[in-house]
Amino acid sequence: MNDAVKPHVAAPSANSQGTALRTRRVFLLWVVPLLVAATATVVYFSGQRYVSSENAFVKTDHTTVSAEVSGTIKAVLVTENQPVASGTPLLELDAVGRQIEVQRAEARVAAARMRISTLRAQGREKRSELSVAQQDARFADRELSRLTGLAERRLVAQTSLDTAERAVAAARGKVEILTRDVEQLEAQLGDAAGGDTDRHPDVATARAELAQARLDETRTRITAPRAGIVARLPHVGDRLEAGKPALAIVANQAPWIEANLKETELEFVRVGQPVLIRVDTYGSRDW
Repeated sequence: MNDAVKPHVAAPSANSQGTALRTRRVFLLWVVPLLVAATATVVYFSGQRYVSSENAFVKTDHTTVSAEVSGTIKAVLVTENQPVASGTPLLELDAVGRQIEVQRAEARVAAARMRISTLRAQGREKRSELSVAQQDARFADRELSRLTGLAERRLVAQTSLDTAERAVAAARGKVEILTRDVEQLEAQLGDAAGGDTDRHPDVATARAELAQARLDETRTRITAPRAGIVARLPHVGDRLEAGKPALAIVANQAPWIEANLKETELEFVRVGQPVLIRVDTYGSRDW
């Protein structure tokens, strides 16, 4: 009968057990706290190093185009999102009413000029009458002087002398009246008395109204104030009011991000630092 093979089992010695216990104790007392402290430090400084915000918006430069005169849209000359250059025609308003205003203003200018011409004619007529009246007054003065001399020698009746005196008074009165008429006409002519009709205030006012009417007529055609992309176009038949937005032109320049951060997070933010941007529409892309 063969003896069975017995396995050899080595029991740990007292020295090896003590070493393992010391190693475990050092790990728990020193290594684990150091790891925790290091992790906390990294987390702390990482949190202080980076700031972030979801309160941010994509911005771009744009110009709001307004109508300078009120009117109904007759034609839209561009399409939505179409790139345009500065000065490109965008909209055309119905200009019939503006054309009528131009015709009215032209008529007012013509009427004002005609009135000045009439005043000049009246002035020439009054000056001619004044010249005749002055001659009559001088003749009456001479006749009165002659009759006065004759009356002193008792060669004429007193009634003749009285008649001559009344004639002198009437002649002088007529001269005074005509002089005032001439002065009034010259006052009405003002600077136009010298011959320049357009210097008269009435004519100048009418010409200014005509210039404004013609300018308003040109403003029925709205052009692009700058280069960019057309947006928010109105439609034919829409009513545009002067000064109110009609459409927008978005600049072809690069957009930017406007981010709103807390004041306490801005202490270490500096110009030139790199920024990571994620847009909700393109969640898989980073800029």
